[in-house]
Formats: sequence, C-alpha cells, structure tokens
Amino acid sequence: MTDNTQKLIDFIESLDGFEFVTNIDGNYQHIGATIVDGILQSGLNYETVVKPRVVSVLANFPSHTTTSSFQAVCEEKGIKNIISWNNDKKPNLIMLLLSFLKTENVETCQQFSIWLDQEQNIHKLRTIKGIGPKTIDYFNSLLGKETIAVDVHLKRFVKMAGIEFSDYDEIKNVITKAANHLDISLSLLDHSIWNYMVERK
Repeated sequence: MTDNTQKLIDFIESLDGFEFVTNIDGNYQHIGATIVDGILQSGLNYETVVKPRVVSVLANFPSHTTTSSFQAVCEEKGIKNIISWNNDKKPNLIMLLLSFLKTENVETCQQFSIWLDQEQNIHKLRTIKGIGPKTIDYFNSLLGKETIAVDVHLKRFVKMAGIEFSDYDEIKNVITKAANHLDISLSLLDHSIWNYMVERK
C-alpha cells in the first residue's frame, strides 16, 4: 500500500460523521434518464436540481427508454420543456449526445455500457465539447459499473487528507486503492465521499 493510500484511509477512519452509503442512483435502464443525469450533474446541486428532473423523465416517459424514442419525444416536446430548463447549453449537449449515440447505433443502456468498454469509443466521446473524463466515468457509474468519477468534491476531500494531487488519474487511482483496501465498491466509496463533502458544505 502506498503512503498516500494509507493516508487517505486513515483520514476517512478519523472522520466523525463519515458514513459509507449502501446504494446509489442509476441503473435506470432508460437512456434518456441516464443522459439527463450525466449531463446535468456537473456543477449543480444533485438533490434539488438534477434528481427531480431525472425522476420526472422516468415518470413521464417510461416507455421512451431507447435513444431513438427519447430523441423523438425531445424533438416533439422540446428538451427544455421536458427538463424545465431555461438556457441552451446543457439541453443542447443532451440533444447532441442523443444524436451522436444514434449514429453509433447505441440504443439501450446495455449497449451504451458495452460501447463504453471500447477505448476508441472513449476517444470519440471526448471529441464532444463538454464531455470529459469525469462525465464518462459518471456515465459508467450510472450504467452500473464500478468506477470513480473525480469531481470537485473528491478533489477537495483528497486535499483535506493531505494528499497533493491535481491530476485526474492520480486522484482516481488513490481513491480506487483505498476502496480496495477498505473492501468497499468503487462507486460506493465515491458516493460516500461525495455525500460527506456535500453535507459538510
């Protein structure tokens, strides 16, 4: 075990009020809800802004689970109306991603998950402005895979532990190693840290 991994584990175990979560959102089996969650989450309050909109998509469009069907209903009703959004940036990115996945013949969450296993597809996705490594890792988490999506909360947590990393992969690596030593899934440790930082804030 590296010094930084041990440092992070010691820090976690020293914290009053740090709780390991037992479940996380995701596994919607609905491509629209997955994309709405994955695109909206960056920089926004998840519980008050993102989650209600994901729940609304699931409730109002339960049969529009594929890329083509959700894209069609978005074009008919307007994505901004569907997610109750005023500006254009995130809705436009949602529509761009739906169109992109359609050209890639990705229609279901299962197909999206398999598609993301291919390195060349990651490179394709990264060419879309607004989609970086964190969003891709977050999509993988929403699709039920074990991963760490390094956001501002995880970066601050690692820094609080006295670990001076700024590189995305370095932070992801040390949290992954800590999860393995703590015998907790990557996604659950990710969300446990995220919850702790949000509540602390």
